[in-house]
Amino acid sequence: MSIDAVRTDGGARVKRRLASWLGVAAFLLGLWQLMSPVAVGLGFADQVDGVRDAVVAGAIVVVVSLVCMMTPLDARWTGPVLTLSGWWIAANPWLNGIRQGEVVPVVNALALGCAVALVGVAMTLVTRPR
Repeated sequence: MSIDAVRTDGGARVKRRLASWLGVAAFLLGLWQLMSPVAVGLGFADQVDGVRDAVVAGAIVVVVSLVCMMTPLDARWTGPVLTLSGWWIAANPWLNGIRQGEVVPVVNALALGCAVALVGVAMTLVTRPR
């Protein structure tokens, strides 16, 4: 076995492990996105569109992150999907109309959306072919 083969195999192992951990991070962020409408105080009756979008985006992040954890280097589409989902989460308050005085849901959506988008960008960089 040559030294180049060892380097290549070790690099793939590190990339696979890093991609799996990024999938775990995305999974936890997706779970928070699923729970965030109730946790930050959005009522189900007053903002149905915002709650629906938050739940759909959270479900997408959770499903995509499960794919990231199971096949980290084979599913190269997961990074861009996570990045787009993060942008969607961050834009959700403005897409559904911000009510006056709602600071916590907006900050939560911005922080969570940016975090999901960063995980998506990192996943894209880790899984891209060399």
